[in-house]
Amino acid sequence: MLELWHFTDDENKKEEGVPQKDYVAFFTYLILDNLFTSTKLILLGFQTASGNLMRQVVEGIAVVILCSLQEDIKINTEGNVIKRHYFKSLLKKKYYTEPQKAISTLELNKENIYLSEYGLELLRLVKNYYSLYSHPTVWSTRSFISNGKPERFSIGGGFDDGKIQEYKDELKSRVALCDTLPEFIDGLIQRVKELT
Repeated sequence: MLELWHFTDDENKKEEGVPQKDYVAFFTYLILDNLFTSTKLILLGFQTASGNLMRQVVEGIAVVILCSLQEDIKINTEGNVIKRHYFKSLLKKKYYTEPQKAISTLELNKENIYLSEYGLELLRLVKNYYSLYSHPTVWSTRSFISNGKPERFSIGGGFDDGKIQEYKDELKSRVALCDTLPEFIDGLIQRVKELT
């Protein structure tokens, strides 16, 4: 049984004691939660918050793949490539395990992880797109500016009938991601079974 209770704010329970397989399971749940919450938010008109959660989904996929590995992998440490165990390094909060670096780490190890170039490129593209929602940019202001009535601003979200095509496109991208999840989760299950 998974011991997800490890992930609490209780000072008596330390993150370092969490088994690797539980960590993989926990972050898989987090990916699913962020994906479904993001979908709800887009329908409520919270584009920026929804996009930010989608960036976490993509980075989460990369992190969970790396956390499921048993062997040491190549990691870029500011220009120097070293071999380290990703999960153990993550527990030690090493800077090179920060989520925004996970896709680059996957790229560095693609031949050992059996991730296709297409899969990596898709992760990169999706992350770059949703990164636009993760910072205060002109792009992220689209959340509160109405397409139908550009002079109208909406604070606190709200459905904008002028953005129906955008909503449809966002929902299609989430459905496409959901289509890949069974295979992704099956792959994680196989990796977790091999963990000691």
